[in-house]
Amino acid sequence: MGGTDFSSAQYASFEDEPPLLEELGINVGSILQKVRGVLTFKMRHDYVRDLDIGGPLLFVILLSSLHLLTGKLHFGVILGWSVVGSGAIYWVVNMLCGIDATAKIDFYNTCCLMGYGIIPLCIFSALDLIIPRSVVSAVLAAVVVVWSTVVATKMFLIHTPSLLDHRILVAYPCLLFYSAFTLLSFY
Repeated sequence: MGGTDFSSAQYASFEDEPPLLEELGINVGSILQKVRGVLTFKMRHDYVRDLDIGGPLLFVILLSSLHLLTGKLHFGVILGWSVVGSGAIYWVVNMLCGIDATAKIDFYNTCCLMGYGIIPLCIFSALDLIIPRSVVSAVLAAVVVVWSTVVATKMFLIHTPSLLDHRILVAYPCLLFYSAFTLLSFY
C-alpha cells in the first residue's frame, strides 16, 4: 500500500530519534528570546519573522492558571477571547494594509503576535495574587495594558512595515483586546 511508513525503521535506535519538542516544532530558545524582547521592549526583526504558536499557548494557559489560583475558572473564556479577538485584529490590520497582498499578515501570525503580548498580563495576574485591590492595583493594571499594547503594536509594525503610517489604528484594537483580559482579572 502507498503512503508513509510509520514504523520505527526510520531511526536505527531510540537514541537517534529527535527530541519531542523538536518534533512538535517548539523551540524553547526562540520562545525565551521573544519573552526577553517583550520584557525589555527590544523586539528584533528575526524574533517577529520566526513565530510559533507554542509560546502564546503557554502564556494563555499560564494566564488561565493564574486566574484559577484566584478562584476563577476562565480557561475557555481566555482561549475563546484570544481567538476571536485575534480574528478581529487580523481583519482590522489587513484592512489597513490595503490591496497589496504582499503586505498582509495571516491569521496564524496575528494569533502569535497577540499571544506574546499577553506576557505582561501574566505578570499582572501573578501580582494580583499578592496585591490587595486598591488604587495601586488599578494603576498597575493600566500600566500593564499599555505595556502589552505597545509591545503588540511594535511587533505588528516590525512584521508588516506598511502599517507604519497607521500605528494608532493598530494600537487601538490591541488596547481594547488587552483591556478586556485585564477586566477579566478584576471580576
